[in-house]
Amino acid sequence: MLITDEINRLIKREFNVVADEDVVKEAQEWTLAWKVSPQMIGLIYSYMKHKYEPGATLHDMERVLGVANESISFALRELEAHGYLTISRASKPFLYRVTK
Repeated sequence: MLITDEINRLIKREFNVVADEDVVKEAQEWTLAWKVSPQMIGLIYSYMKHKYEPGATLHDMERVLGVANESISFALRELEAHGYLTISRASKPFLYRVTK
């Protein structure tokens, strides 16, 4: 069940981002280490590929996507683990680059 904060976050999304179906299909075969769905991974990948701007924080991504930043963080780690992203942790905020 959604709590009020989650409902408000979903309503206030700035852009509609659609999950990348190819990544969703591939993620269904992954053994996911964190509690994140293949649909969420496809959504985050699509955002990173088309809407991400260097320097965006997890809070910025949360506001755009309407998804909790901890879910975004888990999805980013899965995408990195499977070679879809590289994450530069040398600076704050982290910098992300799509590799596939």
